[in-house]
Amino acid sequence: MTSSPLLLLAQAQALYPQTKLPLHRPVDLSLNEGEIGILFGENGAGKSSLLDRIVFGKRTYTGHIHVNRQNIAYLPQMTVAEFQIPLRLDELSVWNGTVPTVPSTRLWNSASGGEKQMALLEMVLAHHSGDGVLVLDEPTNHLAPTAKAELEARVLRWLRETSGRAVLIVSHDPDLFSNERTSSFEVLRA
Repeated sequence: MTSSPLLLLAQAQALYPQTKLPLHRPVDLSLNEGEIGILFGENGAGKSSLLDRIVFGKRTYTGHIHVNRQNIAYLPQMTVAEFQIPLRLDELSVWNGTVPTVPSTRLWNSASGGEKQMALLEMVLAHHSGDGVLVLDEPTNHLAPTAKAELEARVLRWLRETSGRAVLIVSHDPDLFSNERTSSFEVLRA
């Protein structure tokens, strides 16, 4: 068990880059080894902007953010990933050095949003085998209930495979990881 938090936010607020005014109220958060933290709040409250400051270290914030950015595995919010890849989902996994959890012969360009989301999650997890923080921005968007359960199971396996790991998720899904030890942190507009 690590003695200090893997991620610590103390009165952290993302700021609008131009005006330097806060996007949301201050957030206090501490994630230790084996923990899952969920940031929730209404649309436009600043959750994804706060993740930007955590993951990329953008200096447009106030308060304190402590995390080893070299040990972050990040899956951004998928809006519409419409880039063209002339590969099947199972080929994409092999090409990227991962093993597909659900083999699919569907082409990337014709895959559903949920299939794309799961393929991207597998790639992120495969390339982050050490300790650190997994950061997921709206990972259950586009997922059917069965795929949501698969995502939860896969993230939990990753969390438990190695010590020194934690997970931070932005979600509107109140039932996400409801059977696990999670901490929820509300992000409120400023």
